[in-house]
Amino acid sequence: MLGAGFAVKRIIERRTVVQLPAVKQPIHTELKTNVATLTYSALKWTLFVFKYIYIAFIFFHGTLYYGIANVLGSYTKILISPVIGFRWVDLYLFVRLIMAGWLATFCWEIMDRVFDVFFSMSYPAADPNTNYYDHLITGLQSNTNAMVQASAYCELAQLACKTSETRASLYTQTNKDLANSAWSRISNECLQVINGLRSVIEKEYNNTQKAQKALLSILAAAPVVAPKPTAAPAVNRIELVDMDVFATPKPAVTYLDDRTGSLFTNVSTLAEASNMSTPPISIVTENVTKKLSSPRITAFLKRVEVKAQKWHWVKEFYAETRVRKVRQVFNNLPILLWAIQALGSLTAASLKEDPYGYVQRDIGRVLDTFLGCLIEVQTYIKSPPEQYKKLVPGFHGKAVLNEPEAVVMALREAVYQIRVTFKDHLDGIAVQKKYTATWQRFVDFEE
Repeated sequence: MLGAGFAVKRIIERRTVVQLPAVKQPIHTELKTNVATLTYSALKWTLFVFKYIYIAFIFFHGTLYYGIANVLGSYTKILISPVIGFRWVDLYLFVRLIMAGWLATFCWEIMDRVFDVFFSMSYPAADPNTNYYDHLITGLQSNTNAMVQASAYCELAQLACKTSETRASLYTQTNKDLANSAWSRISNECLQVINGLRSVIEKEYNNTQKAQKALLSILAAAPVVAPKPTAAPAVNRIELVDMDVFATPKPAVTYLDDRTGSLFTNVSTLAEASNMSTPPISIVTENVTKKLSSPRITAFLKRVEVKAQKWHWVKEFYAETRVRKVRQVFNNLPILLWAIQALGSLTAASLKEDPYGYVQRDIGRVLDTFLGCLIEVQTYIKSPPEQYKKLVPGFHGKAVLNEPEAVVMALREAVYQIRVTFKDHLDGIAVQKKYTATWQRFVDFEE
């Protein structure tokens, strides 16, 4: 019960957690700073489960024991009946149970944290010694390998925000053709990721309009069919049957218990058989799997699943909710955030680190993409597509859709970074006319 409850709790909690890149810290520091929190949460969960298990054991102690004994008895030897002498107030036993549950839950928590730390580590996607930027751009373009692409964008964000020495050399990687420079190729990849989000949001709105038009066309083209006449119900009539309608009673037969044959049984057959050894766990597991995969059990589980889907709190696990729909739109959130952060930092740093000044010619294009994406995401939050209104929310209370809000915060940070850096050159920055009002709010620090 402790493990099953912990698994369900963990799954429910992770549903509301945004998969953002973790803060990069040394591994031992990350684990050491979370030991106290994990210890408290493990003890709290153990006491919570123990309380309800104790209450359930008061009413269903025999049922619980025999049910668990039947399951565990398939793998190891266990007593058929409970231990005699159990006391309802046994402090020594309760402390042992709580300590064992506490240690088990703490191990689960710490292992989850260890996996989070190790799997959030970013490895270099390019060799810093030979053709660094060519390898980095190749990683950014690796659409078939999501791991390499994510590592490349993470490394680009670290380069743009923290490594000023390597960042300064990026602006010098150019030749006569500016389209093949490192800045142009990197900025195009970042802009492509941002424009990809804009196209997905636009597609969500277009699909709603196409569905409405298709429904209207189907209703307009559907022919009017006259209703079919319903047949009159059959009338039950009493008919005469030429046969004996009286049932003959069966004679009462008394079956005697004849044990005469057992008196002449060979004595050798009465010897007790030797204790059979417990079969290996793999064999028992295979037998249990075969029993569970039988058509009768499969049909029973299918009926239970269909009936359970009618419950309100189970529908959220099967239905397509608004939260799941939003996460489908923002499915590449880490790469999107890294692209926005890297592009904003590289554009702002070009004021002092770009010796040729060719980055300034792309400031308007970068700002147009940032402002356009910001407006579309804000519209997506405030006025979602019509099809979203028919979906189950997927959350309770006044919850915030975290993925769009994270993108909005990243876009605002990038635009303000450019605005503050180029505060003395704002007159030379031109954006498209439809984004002028939004850009002016950033200039006036009102956004």
